[in-house]
Amino acid sequence: MLILATTAFAGPPAMLHADELARARRRVEADLGIETVRQVTATELITSSETHFVRAERIEQCTGEPTDNARILRLIGEAEELRLTMRPDLARATLLQGASAWACLGEPADATLGARLYFLLGVVAFAVGDPLAAADAFRVALRSDPDLAWDRDTAPDAREVFERVRAERSYEPVTVTLVPHDAELALRIDGRSVAPLEGQLTVSRGPHLVQLALGDRAQSLWVWIDDDDWLILSQQVDDSLVREIDEPRARRSVEGLVEAAGLERPVVAPGRRSTWTLDESWIETRPPFVRRARLPMSAAGAALLLGGGLWLSREARMARGRLNELQTGGLDSDAYDLLVRDHATGRTRHSVALGVAGVGVGILGAGGLMWVATW
Repeated sequence: MLILATTAFAGPPAMLHADELARARRRVEADLGIETVRQVTATELITSSETHFVRAERIEQCTGEPTDNARILRLIGEAEELRLTMRPDLARATLLQGASAWACLGEPADATLGARLYFLLGVVAFAVGDPLAAADAFRVALRSDPDLAWDRDTAPDAREVFERVRAERSYEPVTVTLVPHDAELALRIDGRSVAPLEGQLTVSRGPHLVQLALGDRAQSLWVWIDDDDWLILSQQVDDSLVREIDEPRARRSVEGLVEAAGLERPVVAPGRRSTWTLDESWIETRPPFVRRARLPMSAAGAALLLGGGLWLSREARMARGRLNELQTGGLDSDAYDLLVRDHATGRTRHSVALGVAGVGVGILGAGGLMWVATW
């Protein structure tokens, strides 16, 4: 198995490690039989100091200065008046300003406003003869408010498109993994506050307004998420992430760093009891049983041998004491009988101690053979 693992690498694989480099190299050599590796730390895989997605395409929707929810509310009000006065083109232009303001928000987005903004954008897009844009706008509205229903005070022309989008629910879910998985942040997607579970969250495919606050720093990203992805929180990544490689959520985070850096696979990461290899997926490799058992067996055998030897020594001293007491003489019959019983019990203990020492010799010998066999 070790030969196969060694020849599977075309060149020295990258080895992710924290601060215990010597231990990491020993672990990889013991588990995979690999002596030559390229040493890489988690922070060396950071490709940008900014928070960013690995795969999602950034959408440049923001065309101005940071805005607030109050501006979006004013633009929605103006568009409502224009729509009611039968000026859909002007209403659409105003709502597109609102969409730009939504992408430029410098404060937490209001999901209700976002849903209303894009709902109206869908209505007026249909009114000017663009049903595809209307469907796209309705999808964005439903991301902000999945329970959004048709506004009965609105002309029903676009309702069929809205209901079809609402019923299709073809928003195939994709998973976004935070890197690191235990990052502390406030996160809003499409104006809705979300709480990652085990460092992951689920969103639908398509465009999303992602807002996050890290300490006193806020950032907004308008992105198109089309596949499972990672959100790299560069400022919170440190090398200690690799120490947790035995945990599934840590491996997910590390995979995101490898993907973001474009690091050639396979990549190996030594854990506490085994080595993890990332190629198409993570594979755990532990040394053969003989290699793993040789140290504990040798230690157990030595402990039993030492314990049994000390016990034998103690019993020998006690036996000599009883013999001296017998040779001294002056024992009455009761004392003599008691001494005989003590001696019989002592012989039993001596036999047990001899057995313990013998078992220790056997186990220690087996451990020694394992060391020789795996040298």
